[in-house]
Amino acid sequence: MLNIPPYPDELRTFSYEIGKNRILTQGPGGNTSWKTDRYLWVKASGTFLSSAIDSEIFCPVIIDHPEVSISSNELRPSIEVFLHAYIPETFVIHVHSVSSISLGVRRYLAPSTYQFLDSFGLTFLPYITPGDGLAREIVKVRKQNRALRGLILQNHGLVLWGDSMESLYETLLTVELTFSQELSIFPNEMPDNLKLQKHLSAFKYLTPDHAVFGHLIEKTLIDNSDSWVRDLSWALWASTLNLKAEECFLLEDSETKFLQTWDKEIWRTKNGS
Repeated sequence: MLNIPPYPDELRTFSYEIGKNRILTQGPGGNTSWKTDRYLWVKASGTFLSSAIDSEIFCPVIIDHPEVSISSNELRPSIEVFLHAYIPETFVIHVHSVSSISLGVRRYLAPSTYQFLDSFGLTFLPYITPGDGLAREIVKVRKQNRALRGLILQNHGLVLWGDSMESLYETLLTVELTFSQELSIFPNEMPDNLKLQKHLSAFKYLTPDHAVFGHLIEKTLIDNSDSWVRDLSWALWASTLNLKAEECFLLEDSETKFLQTWDKEIWRTKNGS
């Protein structure tokens, strides 16, 4: 019988704090994890970090076989479980925060932005399809630079790692605030649906979540319904508030088609909407 150690309370507590902040993550986007030498607890696909206090959103896996949950419930590990398994630190956070998306889609950055990245131990990683390939590339980059504390993923947010969830959370907040100031991102307003539609129509598609949940964004804005999808549309708008589409990296059509027809993303869409 497997002797799976329970995950610490700080994973649940700070996952909830991250999940309830739409600037940091939206709906079923983003994931967190905690590991021992053999086992990994990771946010389940389609679940919400904001539900970490009230619901069981984490499922256990064996690190050597991370794609298969060893829980008796029906939760499936996050699509990004490989990323969490391959990074050796105890805790890993991956979020689709407003500033990290804004950073990761820009074709050009000021020298001061690169200086800020260095000060936080961060660097850029070109876009790679979510999953095993992305995780393996992160391992390569880490071997080349042992001082790295995280990565800005092109079109895909931020990854941070460390041995204290509280410290990672504080770093996340500091990074988000610093770069929102550096990029002059102060998205206080919630634009009306027509404004959101008009803006986002020029940026297809910015991120995997934008591609996968794009049909839900359109339906939500047309129906004027109130759901987490509106938070996602707001975050995408805020990330590109001062940008033109030609100034941004957008997902290739082939990548968009793959994501929209990928069985794992189809499952996440059905369970996260």
